[in-house]
Amino acid sequence: MTVSARSQACILLDNEALPQTYRMISMSDLMERHFSPFGFAKFKGTSKTFDDEFVISKGMSEWAVLAEFCRRFVGTSPKIDCNGVIDISGENRGKSVYISSDRCISKKHTIKRHLLISEIMVRAESGNGYVMPFQDSFAQNLGIQRKRYLNTADSKSLSPLSAEKIMENAENKYEQVTLDVSGCVLCTVGTSLILDNEDKNYMIKEIHYSLNANGEHTTIYAEVKYI
Repeated sequence: MTVSARSQACILLDNEALPQTYRMISMSDLMERHFSPFGFAKFKGTSKTFDDEFVISKGMSEWAVLAEFCRRFVGTSPKIDCNGVIDISGENRGKSVYISSDRCISKKHTIKRHLLISEIMVRAESGNGYVMPFQDSFAQNLGIQRKRYLNTADSKSLSPLSAEKIMENAENKYEQVTLDVSGCVLCTVGTSLILDNEDKNYMIKEIHYSLNANGEHTTIYAEVKYI
């Protein structure tokens, strides 16, 4: 028998948000207008009001609204616990899971050089060309030459700093590890992962548990975080 389930976060992922622009925004506002209607009654983290424009563009899911708010104003990644509480505090960022090599049945590293971008030229103002360069030293040090152009002048949902976010996302997906571990590893998505005999900083992105005739084991997908 195979049992498959999704977390409560899927409710926000499956629903599209109403396109609109906030001039002042707080998590309390988002709770009332975006998340409480789907059954999320509580959140953990700051309730500060931010005096800045926050644009919800067509096609964004409610989860994307939550993640973008956290990224821009709080500097955290959101989580939803088993009780349906939305956590934007980032308090678990210092915690980590340690896995020794004798528990690993298999370990696979994947390098994706094609994702890295060495330079993004930004058009930040109407009437100007693509004259604002953003460069990624990590990609350039690897000898990668891949240039892109980003028009933020005609977009309400993009800013020149979006170029840095695009390159950061590419770096995060550059190196990944897949672990098949014996037994049950109690961990959550977003937790730091430490492997013995390695000095790399991993962040857990997916966790799969299974139990069969050969016993219990855990499959973990993690990304290398370059600091």
